[in-house]
Amino acid sequence: MNTPFWPNNRTLAVFVICLVIATALWFLNALSKNYTTTIAHPVQYTNLPRNKFIINNPPEKLNLKISAHGFALLRYKMGTSFSPLTIDVEELTGNTPQVTGGLYIISTQNLRSDIAAQINPELQLVDISPGVFTISFDSLEVRQVPVAPGGQFQFKAGFGLSSPIVFTPSRVTISGPLHAIEATDTIYTIPRHYKNLESSFELEIPLVIPGQLIVEPGKVHMSVPVDEFTEKTMRVPVWIDNQPEEARVRLFPGDVEVTFRVALSRYARIRPEDISLFVSWEEIEAKLPQLPVRVQKLTPGITALKINPSHVEYLIEKP
Repeated sequence: MNTPFWPNNRTLAVFVICLVIATALWFLNALSKNYTTTIAHPVQYTNLPRNKFIINNPPEKLNLKISAHGFALLRYKMGTSFSPLTIDVEELTGNTPQVTGGLYIISTQNLRSDIAAQINPELQLVDISPGVFTISFDSLEVRQVPVAPGGQFQFKAGFGLSSPIVFTPSRVTISGPLHAIEATDTIYTIPRHYKNLESSFELEIPLVIPGQLIVEPGKVHMSVPVDEFTEKTMRVPVWIDNQPEEARVRLFPGDVEVTFRVALSRYARIRPEDISLFVSWEEIEAKLPQLPVRVQKLTPGITALKINPSHVEYLIEKP
């Protein structure tokens, strides 16, 4: 019976060592040769012109065609793959004629010396692509806008906001291109859903940053006052808006009953003067048979207001 041939342990060890040595020699020989390769290198745009804002999308990476021996290329790829090249925008545009308002066409050949100075001196920069790209500027505008909640607030039965939500700061500074500034009148908090609320709470919350804008600060302190609500009823006088001094008019009734919801903590503090109701003199002149009662002022925290009666009659008294 024939026995299969298997090399002994010593023979196998010698074979493996020889294979490793041969591979290492081949690898070292390969790295000692010169190579030309292209590397997609990230770039960072710095030192923008004063009160200017980039509104287009210049390339985030430049393709650098590089020639060097293998060892240098290996060290470069391992050591600098995440280090962006910096491009001084103010210096670059200062040496480039403006095509039209705020638009510059940049030749990457003008960047050659700056980029070559930022890479390893063992590497030879052969070419840069794309050959040209554009940078477009708009004037940097600044304004302040209010903050508003961007989430949903769901309360337990019988509970609600006892007063408006308070933000600190209540207004933030936005800066960016004019068209983006004009389109933004409010900055909102990030959308969150608050469920089954029955007590007040406070938290620091980030803001939603619209595209092309810088918002300072990027977070605000939000205070949400929550209280249990109850119903209250009282009588409130009705006055006549724009009534001439010489006119004599009597309303029937002269006051009406209002019913509304209010937080328990504020129930005792609500007075008739916290609600202002009126009818219009113009509708009296138009000889309407009844005048609708409208709300002119309502203290914050009063909700679900009902007016009874919702219309009143009137009598014009002759002088």
